[in-house]
Amino acid sequence: MLIFGGVVLALLFACVGYFRGIIQMLISLFCFALAAILAKPCSYLILWIFTGTHIVPKALVPIVGQLSAGLLLFSLFSFAIEFYFKAKRGGSEQPAAKPVLMKGERYTGAALGGAWGVFLAFFILTGIHLIGSVEEAIGTGTEDQAIEESKQSAITPGVFTNLKNEIEASFCGSMVKKADPVEGKVGQIFRDLTIVMKNPELFERFKNHQAIVRFTHDSRMIQLAGDPEIERLLQTNHYYKLLDNEKIASLLNDGKLFKEMKALDMSSILKEVMAEAN
Repeated sequence: MLIFGGVVLALLFACVGYFRGIIQMLISLFCFALAAILAKPCSYLILWIFTGTHIVPKALVPIVGQLSAGLLLFSLFSFAIEFYFKAKRGGSEQPAAKPVLMKGERYTGAALGGAWGVFLAFFILTGIHLIGSVEEAIGTGTEDQAIEESKQSAITPGVFTNLKNEIEASFCGSMVKKADPVEGKVGQIFRDLTIVMKNPELFERFKNHQAIVRFTHDSRMIQLAGDPEIERLLQTNHYYKLLDNEKIASLLNDGKLFKEMKALDMSSILKEVMAEAN
């Protein structure tokens, strides 16, 4: 069903390209690219809409704001250019007839529209596959724990894990897997991290590792670790409320801290920590 939706999206864009023609599609593509470039700086103008409400979790406000700004800018640019061409064709008093599109214009417009639709569908599928990979990696540790607690309990895959498996079983599965950055090394990091977090001895070594210790001694990290509300939300898997937590949101949106954590070679650190136990 998911793949069918992607095919429909590509066909829809191809139809739009056929009826609008190559010139109009190129203009739309230009508007899309310009909106993507300006989305981040302009998103600060509309962030108050999301921060003042609880439409989305606080931690996701910057991302949602950027996406919303991009869509708004794309609509404004498209409308402005459409208005300009209408005015150029004769204005609103005596509107000129729309120019007749040649077959070549229609076919090339359909080709560009179809390619655009395929790209968007592929991008969406890769995003879903990425979330499913993370969900599956995190579930590896919980599955082992659940088997120990009750061998009769069946482990039910998450929603995104099922979607990930559906994508992999499709004709574009191999391409999506190659494009997914979580596959392979990153997926292994999540699995190893889950194992370390659930083992008190390994977790203690991890916290005291020379590359990690500066983060564990950060006052904000200490406050998070000792926050009973956050601990309760983690234990009950209330991820939406976790992302809506003010302390977690401020950490995730701290650019400097994010860059420092991104620079860590987490794979090597986890392997080192786990090797010390053997």
